[in-house]
Amino acid sequence: MSAQESEKEKAKAQGQIRSGQDGLRSVLPFSSNDAKFMPFSANPALAAIMQASRPEEAEGMRRWLLRVEAAIHEWIVRRCFLDCSEEEAIARCAAYRSLGRGWFIVQLLPQKKFKFWWEEIAQIEGKRAAEIDELRERMDLGDIRHFTRGFVCHNELVFYIRGISHPTNPSARAPSIRIMKWDPTFRRTDLWTGGSEWLESELRTPVPSQQERTEHAATSERNRRRKERQRSKQKQAAAAAAAAAAEAAASEGDKPGEAPRRLAESKEQAQFEELLQSMKSSAAANGRRAQAATGEARREEPKWTLAATCYRRPPGRVLT
Repeated sequence: MSAQESEKEKAKAQGQIRSGQDGLRSVLPFSSNDAKFMPFSANPALAAIMQASRPEEAEGMRRWLLRVEAAIHEWIVRRCFLDCSEEEAIARCAAYRSLGRGWFIVQLLPQKKFKFWWEEIAQIEGKRAAEIDELRERMDLGDIRHFTRGFVCHNELVFYIRGISHPTNPSARAPSIRIMKWDPTFRRTDLWTGGSEWLESELRTPVPSQQERTEHAATSERNRRRKERQRSKQKQAAAAAAAAAAEAAASEGDKPGEAPRRLAESKEQAQFEELLQSMKSSAAANGRRAQAATGEARREEPKWTLAATCYRRPPGRVLT
């Protein structure tokens, strides 16, 4: 791909993100306070499952909980990404990917109502630290970082459902948490990829193993710390440039308006350097992911990841 074509691709992606942000905000709350409770009837599949009698035996209960999970997962994906025009769906998916790492959080209440919202990982690791520790104690989920820094955020979604038990151990009364990967055989994945060949190739990669998720989490954490250091240095450089411009204006007796002009120029230079560094980091990350995608053809699937996701067409039903 030539430099000109690369610039066009970036401009197209930025345009999709901007056009999809408003549409995504209209259907996806970004805090518990903004989320509104809805009756189960808003999700007909969930309502039907909840109205049916619950099995008493362990295996029957496990299957029932899996059906509840699937009904919630599919409804949220449809509401946020699919129940709109094709152009709007592609834009919403692009806007969602630009958010970075986060969880869909769902709250079910006995009063036959539920709500959902999205939280970024920084919030989850902060204000939900105690909740996550309790979940780790009740459930054998392995390294909890797999759910925060170890999932592949451009083709996987994380759902955290409170109000039901985790299917692998219903008696633990622990919330359900799942990493769900887009199924490449689902015929509407073109809405998620938006025609990106790289995203399409990423969807075809196997589900990461636990070891790969651990490595991915470590890499993600290193990148986060590096970006924090870069932002800190950029803020310091901008502050130093502003102070220097103000000092020069005071000592040289600048004309009216000269100091603000210099300050604006220093801020623009700092913003340009930040953008340039971000583009370099993004290009390097894409290169590493592309190299990893050409690695092993098959990988062991983690025991806590569903093999058949809600994005695969279930028996007797067709996703449109």
